[in-house]
Amino acid sequence: MSTNIRSERLARYLGAVLHGKQEVQDLSNFKRLIEAILDQGDPCVVVERLIASPSALNALRNGLRFNLTPVFINACTAKFIQFLNHPEVKLLGNGLFLEQLLLIILEPRTL
Repeated sequence: MSTNIRSERLARYLGAVLHGKQEVQDLSNFKRLIEAILDQGDPCVVVERLIASPSALNALRNGLRFNLTPVFINACTAKFIQFLNHPEVKLLGNGLFLEQLLLIILEPRTL
């Protein structure tokens, strides 16, 4: 599959999650969501879209609890944190957008 087609599919998947049309119900879905986020060009735009979407925030919140092993954290969660490390992301919402996403990672809600 060409990279362009894969990127288009990931963008559609991310859009569906953002609009609440696609739920992240298992580890495979969560990995796909992280891949879709990382595939986007501008981290600032993605962060703004994530913050504006309650369903995307919920998907992140739930997905981060699917697997708490060091392997998973290094493979998925660490890549997402590196994505958030973009200098301009820190400036969004006076740092509150980054703080909100980091809190979801560091202090996921329990049931």
